[in-house]
Amino acid sequence: MSGDELPYVSDQQITLMAGIEASRWGLDFSANHVSEARARAGQGAIPAAERIDARWLVDAAAWMDLTDTLRLRVKAENLFDETYVASIDPAGLRPGKPQEILVGLEVKF
Repeated sequence: MSGDELPYVSDQQITLMAGIEASRWGLDFSANHVSEARARAGQGAIPAAERIDARWLVDAAAWMDLTDTLRLRVKAENLFDETYVASIDPAGLRPGKPQEILVGLEVKF
């Protein structure tokens, strides 16, 4: 296997983040790109049955102070509900995490 590319290791990954914060609220965005990868060690072009396609995922989070001691938080992971393959082995195609919306309250004592 000398010289083979490792499975599940993409050549390129990048994460971009930006946010804004005011005295009583804040907003954050992040975008993550992962280039294509192979599901099995190998060399050369990746066979279609072993290729995990490149993908972009975007997350967003916001918070707002409702009172001096109570903060509302909202977070969306996979904001645009992208469908992507996270894994192929050992049991076939496995999808990545779908869109998820999280809501929470933070209490300060």
